[in-house]
Amino acid sequence: MPSKKAQILEHIWNYPGDYRKGIASVMGFNPNMVSDTVRELVSEGWVAEGQPETGRTGRAPIPLYFDREKHLVLSVSYEQRGIKFALVNAAGEIIRQTDSSGAPDDPEDLVEAILQAKDSLTEGISGRLIGIGVSDPGMVECDSGQIVRSSLFPDWHNVPLGRLLEERTFLTVIVETSSRTRAFGQYRMMPKLMQTGASMLYLDYGEGIGFALVTSDGIWRGLGFAGEIGHVVIERDGPLCGCGARGCLEVLSNTLALETKAAELLAQGINSIIQCRSNPPAEEIFQAALDGDRMARGLVDEIASHLGLAVAFLVAAFHPKYFVVGAESAATITCLCRRATAAVHDRTLPEIASSIEILEGREFQSLALSGAAMMVFQKIITTEETVNVCEKAE
Repeated sequence: MPSKKAQILEHIWNYPGDYRKGIASVMGFNPNMVSDTVRELVSEGWVAEGQPETGRTGRAPIPLYFDREKHLVLSVSYEQRGIKFALVNAAGEIIRQTDSSGAPDDPEDLVEAILQAKDSLTEGISGRLIGIGVSDPGMVECDSGQIVRSSLFPDWHNVPLGRLLEERTFLTVIVETSSRTRAFGQYRMMPKLMQTGASMLYLDYGEGIGFALVTSDGIWRGLGFAGEIGHVVIERDGPLCGCGARGCLEVLSNTLALETKAAELLAQGINSIIQCRSNPPAEEIFQAALDGDRMARGLVDEIASHLGLAVAFLVAAFHPKYFVVGAESAATITCLCRRATAAVHDRTLPEIASSIEILEGREFQSLALSGAAMMVFQKIITTEETVNVCEKAE
């Protein structure tokens, strides 16, 4: 079990604005011990004090917050279009960001790119870099920081990216799948989920399709690879998937499948309000579906049919309090949220369907970066690394 110091710091991270007396009451700790520990955390730069409440008789309580300026994490997220690097604070806010359009040829090139981004982004900052969080779109073994199977680099198997970065930086490193980093970022940015400990099932929809279950204990990983439902075979004779199989859920229902089918129909002269007829982006197709375009609505319904079945199975299996849809655009999220709602109500027991809340999540743009960073903060807090993290970062 984490020390009382770590428990108090985690409580302040989870419940910003709480007071010393409130922490002691909720956690059952001695008030004097809490005050001494908070004083120590403030001196170490982990906790910041807010302004006392005004208009109260007696000594006004001082709200406590996880300090957003003293400690930062370098987050890395990559996809076909390039690599994103960002400095992120404990609230998931991006302080600085830079992008690279080139894809690395081998793992050492990726490590060098991360080190270069680290040097450029941290130049002149007042905060201390305490870790690196990497969001990878493939299969990851989180405990070892190993990329087991990369969806972007076919020749990358069992790459020890976490160890390579730790050996070069001496920082705390987290390597996790994109679906899980986005899910964790979404969970922490929705107080009604995180602060109540409610469970959340998250749909990660884009070129890849993944699911992640988040509870008050964090990401549920099973034996390591839970959530890889995008590579469950739906049609044995279906199109070839990047994983090597045919007819996976991902290759039947992802944004690339939608764009390909739309381009084929538009080339045949089908009437549509979609402007980009040769290479229509998924965002425009989903927006056209919301605007009532018959062709776009039919295509969205088609790709959502398999997806809806997967959603219903997972909701019935886990029965979470919340189901959250995440994607690259607001139009995509709205469309899929509506179809997920219909699938849950049409395909699951009414007792399940009536008790789950289906919500629109945030757009993808920065969610993986924020989530990966907050995973690093969680690891540092809960594994007792707060005491010596400053020495590690030197």
